[in-house]
Amino acid sequence: RSAQDLQSAKSKIENLERDVERNENDRRRLDRDLQKRHQDIMETQRVHGQLKHNLDQHR
Repeated sequence: RSAQDLQSAKSKIENLERDVERNENDRRRLDRDLQKRHQDIMETQRVHGQLKHNLDQHR
């Protein structure tokens, strides 16, 4: 193996490691977004349930 081959292999590994890190960051961000959306949906359902309950009380 020439020094150039080793350098090339090394930079491929570094690129892959950067890709892995970027993917992990993306996954964490998407996970947070998903949790936030889930909380928003739960809150919307809770408010909807209260409104429905209030409406039913006044029928």
